[in-house]
Amino acid sequence: MDEDDYLGPGGGSGLASIFGASVAMDGSHGNESLTYKAPKQPKKQKGSGSGQESQQVLAAISVDCQKHVDGRYQPQGKLGCTLIGFHSSRDYKMLLYLSNNKHVTSVKVDTSFNMTIQASNCASFYDDARQAWSLHFTSTEDAVKLAKEIAVCKANSVGPAFSQLLKQDLVLGEGQPVDKGDSVEVVYTGSLLENNGIGKVFDSNDKGFRFKVGAGKVIRGWDEGTVGLCKGGRRVLIIPSSLAYGSQGVSGRIPPNANLVFDVEVKK
Repeated sequence: MDEDDYLGPGGGSGLASIFGASVAMDGSHGNESLTYKAPKQPKKQKGSGSGQESQQVLAAISVDCQKHVDGRYQPQGKLGCTLIGFHSSRDYKMLLYLSNNKHVTSVKVDTSFNMTIQASNCASFYDDARQAWSLHFTSTEDAVKLAKEIAVCKANSVGPAFSQLLKQDLVLGEGQPVDKGDSVEVVYTGSLLENNGIGKVFDSNDKGFRFKVGAGKVIRGWDEGTVGLCKGGRRVLIIPSSLAYGSQGVSGRIPPNANLVFDVEVKK
C-alpha cells in the first residue's frame, strides 16, 4: 500500500473514517489478498478549506495475527498494523487491516489501553469490542517500534500536563523481577517528550549505571518505573515533569517542566 491507500480519495477519508465508525469483525476476509507496504508519512493537506487536521501515520508494520474465538486463538494470517492519530484532538487508534477497504479491527489508544509484550516477539491486546488478539512481530525491532509509539500516544492522549507515570514494556527479561531495595545496573537513553513525539536526546549510558531502586537517589519516575523489570528486560518510561526535574529542569539539558522519555534496559 502506498500513501494514498491510507489517506483515501481527497486525502484523509480512508483511515479517518475509522474514528467513530463501526468496524466489521466477522473474520470473513481472505488473507491471501494482503500485499503490505509501509506508507510514507502523509503530506499535509492543502486548500481543503475544511479547517480539519489530517490524520498522521505514526507507525506501520505487518504482523501475524490470531483472534481469540471459542476459547482458543485462531490464526488470521498476516495483517497490516498501523497507529494513526489527530494530535490537535488527542485522538489515537491502532488498526488491523487487509487493505484500505478491508479493515479488520481497531482500538482507541489512551491511558487505559494495554498492550502486553510476551516472549518470542509476541504481544496481546483487547480491541474496542473487547475481542482478544495476539500479534507476532517479524522482528524485535518492529515490536519495539510499535510499543514505543503506543506509549507516546498514551501520553499525548492526555496532553502536556499529564501527571501519570506511563510504562510500556518493550522486551521481556528473565528471572526475578526488580523490587524496591534491589540494586540494579541499567543502560538507558533519555529524551525529551516534545512536538508529540520522542525528541532531543539529553543523556545516554551504554556502559552501565547502577542504583538502588526506591532509595531516592534517582528521579522518582525511575524509582517507580523500574520496579517489575527483569534481567534483560527493556521498558520505555514516559515521565511527567512532576516525577522528574520539575520546574527547575537541568541547566543546558532539560528545560523547566519538561516531560521525559527513557528507554531503560536492565543488565544486572
